[in-house]
Amino acid sequence: MSLYARLGATRPAVTEISDFTDPTTGETVDVKRSDFIHDSSGKRGESSWGTVYEAEYRDDRYAIKKIDRIDFDDESNRPKLAFKREMDFLKEATGWKCPNIVRFHGYIQFSKSAWLILDLMDKDLLEIMRRDNFYSDLARLNVEERTCLGYMMLRDISNGLRLAHGAYRQGRAYMHRDIKPNNIMVKCKERRLAIIDFGSTKEISKEELKIHSVAAGHQLYLAPECMVGPATYNELVDIWSLGITIIRFFSGKHPIYDDSADQASSSNDHQKNCEIYCRILGEDIDGDKYDWPIQLVSDELDQDFTRLINRCVDRVPSQRPSAQDIYNIASPVVNRMDPNLAVSLFDKFFCS
Repeated sequence: MSLYARLGATRPAVTEISDFTDPTTGETVDVKRSDFIHDSSGKRGESSWGTVYEAEYRDDRYAIKKIDRIDFDDESNRPKLAFKREMDFLKEATGWKCPNIVRFHGYIQFSKSAWLILDLMDKDLLEIMRRDNFYSDLARLNVEERTCLGYMMLRDISNGLRLAHGAYRQGRAYMHRDIKPNNIMVKCKERRLAIIDFGSTKEISKEELKIHSVAAGHQLYLAPECMVGPATYNELVDIWSLGITIIRFFSGKHPIYDDSADQASSSNDHQKNCEIYCRILGEDIDGDKYDWPIQLVSDELDQDFTRLINRCVDRVPSQRPSAQDIYNIASPVVNRMDPNLAVSLFDKFFCS
């Protein structure tokens, strides 16, 4: 029995603050948590700083990202900072109307927690890559079909990134800092990929486009310039992470550290972390320089596509293409595709 019940008192009501736009009407309405029907069985997964649930509101379904342990009075509280970063970015991105950034519908703030109300996506790239027979199906494609699949991915992901990085706008620009297969999701009905999880997003100055900061994101997707402190990096860290993601998608193995192949060579976590660190930087554990081959090697993909991906994982940031460069290459290729082929490939590999 709770303290309130033992004392015969009523638990004080939790104040809820909301800002929600109903997508069916375009109107801003007051909502409460109780308006959204969800339970633990609707859990969709974990993301940085939160747990994601599937919920229903007025016959529409949404993804609810719940962030806990927020102290709204503490300016240094990390969950609060993550919530504010993600919400501020998504509010800004709403005006871009970009199909390749997850749609933001609003938030509910209460007590020590908050909800971000987002477009419900279907699955992420990691789920797709782990599907039974995925790589055997991929192996049956010819070079043109595999390359079409790759350019469709690049077109969608780079479109989201180029807007986040400041394309065609004055002023605000952002780094995502956590691009990886889990954070690229599919909306099957609309046949599009979208970037999610902006809890690590960092605004950067358009003048300098650099920031001195600790690294953020998953170790296996960190760019080399994030590995040395104090780190100096810009939005091109997202391009490195995109390159790693595409290499893993087509090869079936992580290009830096693949558990199935490498676990026998690393006796403990410390040794594993040292090996990953050295491979990303291109250094031997003893400090000697060597070029660990982080690249896409395939005779089953168009060579122009392969070269573009390998430019993304150049250890020298200035040698990487920008998201705008990638979009400028990928978008015309997709536009020239046979529409029936594009639809068939998308449905088979992303939606089956």
